[in-house]
Amino acid sequence: MYAVAFGAEELFDVAATTELIREIDKDRFYQGILKLMQRADGNYYALPCHGWVQGIWYRADCFEKAVLKLLTTWDATWRQHNAGG
Repeated sequence: MYAVAFGAEELFDVAATTELIREIDKDRFYQGILKLMQRADGNYYALPCHGWVQGIWYRADCFEKAVLKLLTTWDATWRQHNAGG
């Protein structure tokens, strides 16, 4: 992650970035990506500018046709995978 590497080399204005995150309100950011930008002292290397979604898309009609239970949780997905379905 470039932000952390550049931040460790003090190439970013950590004080300005941290203040901006506080002004915007850190609760408005996805906490996972914000945590990746956080230094050990609680300040931030960089401002998160995008995020990602971890998900699985599947055709529910195919599951229904195969008489498989629809997946609604990661645990259910893992169990279905291990069952070979």
